[in-house]
Amino acid sequence: MRICTGTWRLLCWHFPSSIQIFRFPVFLVISRQGKGRRPWYILTTEEVRTEEQAWKIVFASARRWDIEGMWRCNKSELGFECPRLRDWENGHKLLLMARLSYAFLLTLMREEKKRLRIWLLSHSCHRTGKKAREATLPLYRLRLAVSRLWHAHPPHFERLAMRRLE
Repeated sequence: MRICTGTWRLLCWHFPSSIQIFRFPVFLVISRQGKGRRPWYILTTEEVRTEEQAWKIVFASARRWDIEGMWRCNKSELGFECPRLRDWENGHKLLLMARLSYAFLLTLMREEKKRLRIWLLSHSCHRTGKKAREATLPLYRLRLAVSRLWHAHPPHFERLAMRRLE
């Protein structure tokens, strides 16, 4: 089956269960976004007979890569990669701290925080490339910008505590 729409092109092949490699029917969806772009080869056990089913597979795969990127960010930037903890209580504390820092980074992505986010990125993690400007969720750069700001101007928690106690 060959499906062509707009700048995206979809190709689908069905591998019947009679092929000895697979014990069940397998479908290959090939998607290319425009000329010169590398195609996606998506092997799936979901039945693909129509254009709508093929698009559903392509969009599910694209969404999966967003989730993989989130996990990569969590592992490398927030300390999940190799925690070396021996008991569950300490692991639970680490997960809670990482979730709080991830939630803080996500609050910086809100529309009402746009001016603060732009200021942070331009002053503490300046980039001029097109990829950096067009990133929809620059969590790596935001974490680095907050970290640099924190190191350059550490908060004085004791002063804040004294003000509240007065």
